Amino acid sequence: MIQILELFVDEAAATAEAEISIPLHLRPRRMLDDGDPKQLSASVTSQRSADFGLDKSMLDRLMFVCDKEHMMLDVQYRMSPAISAFPSSIFYNNKLRNGQNVSSPT
Repeated sequence: MIQILELFVDEAAATAEAEISIPLHLRPRRMLDDGDPKQLSASVTSQRSADFGLDKSMLDRLMFVCDKEHMMLDVQYRMSPAISAFPSSIFYNNKLRNGQNVSSPT
């Protein structure tokens, strides 16, 4: 059997838990999930699956149900500070900072 050392799941907040379980048969020693649960959430098209709770992401479960350690990457590099002020105040408790590339006029 093949064993992988590390599993990296990008956009884990938008991936249903059942989908992330697929590579777990390779028995990674560690798994790193990245994603933003305040953006796109996991979705399933089956109402029956949603009724069984399969419309949740593993990241959501680990962060909010199991209370596993997590960290927020708090610097954004894409939006003008005038635009980023809204999501920072509404979704991120004013913790979102602007990178130098969007804060500086040059």
